[in-house]
Amino acid sequence: MKTIEYRKIDAFTSDNSLGNPAACIYLNVGQSLTEDEMLNIAKQHKGFVSEVVYCTAKGGADFDLLYYSSECEVPFCGHGTIACMYSLIKSSLELLKLSEINIHTRTKGCLVLYNKIAEQDAVYISAPEPIHSEVPVSLDVIAENLGIEKAVINNDFSVDFIDAGNKTLILPIKTLDNEINIFPNERILKDFSLRACS
Repeated sequence: MKTIEYRKIDAFTSDNSLGNPAACIYLNVGQSLTEDEMLNIAKQHKGFVSEVVYCTAKGGADFDLLYYSSECEVPFCGHGTIACMYSLIKSSLELLKLSEINIHTRTKGCLVLYNKIAEQDAVYISAPEPIHSEVPVSLDVIAENLGIEKAVINNDFSVDFIDAGNKTLILPIKTLDNEINIFPNERILKDFSLRACS
């Protein structure tokens, strides 16, 4: 039976916020889990956290990070990275001395984590370089899948499709009132997102 270190951690907490929870699995040099094992652990966390972060020590100031939702491996998880590395650094006198730590991801390359725990009780990460792509669908299709009228889309700004860790469609909406009254059907939106981002 494998024994691994596990922590459930809330990122972005403050006096008024409970934060964003992530499950963090810490693997020492030589420890490993199969992809099936990682997915199975993530499936068991469905409804409790959005992602599970798997952190493997490579030695020194280098760590490999993998991210899984309850459905599949995901390219990147910002809040999970913050939660995982903050907790790891906070519990290690050696890591607390370092100002920068290298994080190696499978799909987004090497990112730098900046240790500001001594000064600000915080850590920061460099984001993956954004990749801009052509918007894969028309405004009519976007509006239909969001359950909105095309007229609420603000044509003074461009629609953008970027990947800065995860693929994101940025849609400008005319007014705050228009925005807060968007209530898409979750199943339709999920199917649309999977089709548009594949």
